[in-house]
Amino acid sequence: MYDEAEKTKRWEGGYERTWEVLKEDETGSLKATIDDLLSKEKRKRVFEHHGQVRLGMMRHLYVIIDMSRSMEDQDLKPNRLTSTLKLLEYFVEEYFDQNPISQIGIVTTKNKRAEKLTELAGNPKKHKEALKKAVGLSCSGEPSLYNSLSLAMETLKHMPGHTSREILVIFSSLTTCDPSNINDLMKCLKAAKIRVSVIGLSAEVRVCTVLTRETGGTYHVILDESHFKELLNYHVSPPPANSNTECSLIRMGFPQHTMVSLSDQDAKPCFSMAHLDSNSGPTLTLDGYYCPQCRAKYTELPVECKVCGLTLVSAPHLARSYHHLFPLDAFRESSLEEIQGERYCQGCQGELKDTNVYICKACQNIYCVECDIFIHDTLHCCPGCIHNQSSP
Repeated sequence: MYDEAEKTKRWEGGYERTWEVLKEDETGSLKATIDDLLSKEKRKRVFEHHGQVRLGMMRHLYVIIDMSRSMEDQDLKPNRLTSTLKLLEYFVEEYFDQNPISQIGIVTTKNKRAEKLTELAGNPKKHKEALKKAVGLSCSGEPSLYNSLSLAMETLKHMPGHTSREILVIFSSLTTCDPSNINDLMKCLKAAKIRVSVIGLSAEVRVCTVLTRETGGTYHVILDESHFKELLNYHVSPPPANSNTECSLIRMGFPQHTMVSLSDQDAKPCFSMAHLDSNSGPTLTLDGYYCPQCRAKYTELPVECKVCGLTLVSAPHLARSYHHLFPLDAFRESSLEEIQGERYCQGCQGELKDTNVYICKACQNIYCVECDIFIHDTLHCCPGCIHNQSSP
């Protein structure tokens, strides 16, 4: 018994002295250490690309928003609902910027029911307007994971087999009120090849853990608002496609913007969602994009033709999806002391002050950590390599 007392207890074995990571500088401030930890966390995303893995480029994503009573909690300012809707507006904009030929739909759940806030559509303006209006909605009752997942699944299961079918749940409550066994629903979601991911605003919930594990999704619980935003950004990039995803050729139209006169036969009503949703119905306009197959007119792209079903896109939309297939390689990390010559960042032209710098393996240009993250997250190409290619 005395010998056992001298051994390290099991609960002490895996304990980490995390406070030793924080070190004060000469002025007694922790800011330098904290900035270094944040930059390392941001730079993790640079390495989190899938390389030559097959991706689901055409995505159909339903976002389920928990609007139960727990969304009135004020641990996120001014409350969980307002903060969530604000971040989702940013997410929708980024999603369509990185996935221009994809679609989003929004579902809300409260009072043990679920209803669609927006249908699956490729128009970011429509979703952002709906999210702004949802700020005034009341939060009440309990959510229902079963009802909301079933509502989203009824639409997603009819999507073509070559598309990526996903559900993202923003879950705030610690309970869910379901009319039937949710384990049976998980089997249906898995059979329909629908990937379900969850972002928790409270503690980890067992049913969400099982749900994401069975469907191949991810489950994270936020730490604060900035971490919430990072978790949403994780779902902007297309996920790896399932190994049994169907392969098929997709017919697309690439219409040009055209201006006509009143006497022209192409001066016809517009079938864009913004005009169809209005009380006045389709609006007569003189400019727009004409479907090359049926000559139906639309004011914006991308869109699926309401008449013949042809997907209408522009060449830049496909070009913006290119970087997902061939991501930029991560830069080589090096110490500032090893750098010879001028110590200036080739991106922002600022003086290199951090202890670590990042060097492009192709052109050997040197960048600071902020430019490194900006190049990989936004530009998706090295400015130095592009300059060398354009120069004679």
